[in-house]
Amino acid sequence: MKIISKYVLHEFIKLVSLSIITLIILYVVINFFENIDEFIMNHVPPSVCVRFYLFMLPRIFFEMTPYSILLATFVCISSLSQHSELTAMRAGGISLLSITKPILFVSLFVTLIAIVSNEFITPFTNQKANYIQNVLVRKGKPRSIIQENKIWYHSKNGTLWNIEYLSLRTRSFKGIHIYFYESGNSLSMRLDASTAVHDGKDWIFKDAYVRKFNDLNNPESSYFKSAKYRFSEKPEDFFRIERKENEMSMRHIHQYRQKLRNEGLDPTRYDVDFHYKISYPFICIIMALIGIPFSLRSNRAGGIVFSCGLSIIVGFVYYFLFKMFISIGYGGALPPLLSAWGLNIIALAFGFYMLLTIDSSNVSFPFFQKG
Repeated sequence: MKIISKYVLHEFIKLVSLSIITLIILYVVINFFENIDEFIMNHVPPSVCVRFYLFMLPRIFFEMTPYSILLATFVCISSLSQHSELTAMRAGGISLLSITKPILFVSLFVTLIAIVSNEFITPFTNQKANYIQNVLVRKGKPRSIIQENKIWYHSKNGTLWNIEYLSLRTRSFKGIHIYFYESGNSLSMRLDASTAVHDGKDWIFKDAYVRKFNDLNNPESSYFKSAKYRFSEKPEDFFRIERKENEMSMRHIHQYRQKLRNEGLDPTRYDVDFHYKISYPFICIIMALIGIPFSLRSNRAGGIVFSCGLSIIVGFVYYFLFKMFISIGYGGALPPLLSAWGLNIIALAFGFYMLLTIDSSNVSFPFFQKG
């Protein structure tokens, strides 16, 4: 039994590796030719193109792994069946579940790799890839600069910040306007400064004007070349506003959606993104569970070539349905948890049912029957 498990494990690992490499290469080639006109028109050096696709690799790996598992499962099971190895194993009293345990084990392991990679590696490389695409390729302004009056920030204590420009790279701010409110929403003080930096503890404002409205008919006004204030807000509270979902880890998305809730804003999109980052890698296991019974029957209908074609169709349909569920969640028609996990739960239940009840010698999928 151990020999058979090691054999299946070895064959499946080879197929998964080959599938991942093949799909990544196909993705890069297709994406390159889609963008080649832009590269040429903007005179992008080859070294920049290479850097762009190197930083894209973790994202491509994350997106392609479920369908690499599906393709490898179809090919592995079909190969065992076509060469009568599966029949010999079943004749020896080995159950289908025992034979396919190595496939499920590898799928779970790849799922864990995808989760860890997407949490600690992909956000950083996505930032680099997005910067290269937006600035070095499309010659746009760095997203580290936010345009005038773009940021309005409500703090927990009722302070309202308006920031005209901020730089993510230098952690500096320009055109700051801070409004202090007392109970009853009455304005008590306003601070206007040309620039501001955060030294780790305090905010240092340059060319600051402070107006106190203790007496509305005669407000006090003061000018400071440099003024130091301590607020609970840190630069990171403003930086997260500008970062895309694929540039944020699950931890950062969770913090940001909590921040939106505290400010009375709608966090639906980030709720969906949070669950998406967890649910998407688990498609690896689902693809294995679905692939095993389907590949058994597809081998009888046309062999390995038919299995490859069928795996592409199954993968495309699942990807389309999964993205449709996510889009519906963004629109608020489905709860975030259900939009990210609904299809996975249905497919997982279906896959387990098929795997536990299928008899490889008597499995029947009418739509695969030969005429």
